[in-house]
Amino acid sequence: MAIGMVLVLFALDFFGSVAKLVGLSANTSIQRVGQVPRIRQALYVDGLATVGGSLVGSTSFVTFVESGVGIRVGARTGIASVVTGMLLAGCALFSPVAGWIPADAAAGALLFVALGLLPGHAVLSKIGPVALAIAATMAAVTATTEALDQALLAGLVIFLISELARGRKPGLVLSLITVLLAGGVSLQYGLG
Repeated sequence: MAIGMVLVLFALDFFGSVAKLVGLSANTSIQRVGQVPRIRQALYVDGLATVGGSLVGSTSFVTFVESGVGIRVGARTGIASVVTGMLLAGCALFSPVAGWIPADAAAGALLFVALGLLPGHAVLSKIGPVALAIAATMAAVTATTEALDQALLAGLVIFLISELARGRKPGLVLSLITVLLAGGVSLQYGLG
């Protein structure tokens, strides 16, 4: 059981970090031809922050998705992140009050932000049908199960099936990760 949880948490943290780095740099001049320079170093920092967070008893420190909104409106220097961090620290005083707000009340605001972050028609027209199917499936699985690991597994399975259908041989590492994630999900949810 513990191995399954470790695999699921690793996959979520690793792929989440890669997705955030690629997604957040997409609206900047940092990304060149779909490649993020020095991504390895950025992932090292993210990994160290994850380990550091667990050592002090905190949840995983990751790149914040909210940065995408800031980048889209022009925040590029890091000052917006510092201000956001200070405001979040100030909000810690009001965290007991936030507990009074039901989750249903926040859902509308989260949906509004999510819809605002969706790419426009120009970007969507450049994405292939397989990638759109994967994204839509992962969104649907996340919305219905509230389980990111199951959504990630669904996306990986669809990708591997599409590669096999095209006559391409999927990479060994990706196949191994998919099998490990499937094992972790089945152990976690008692499907195996």
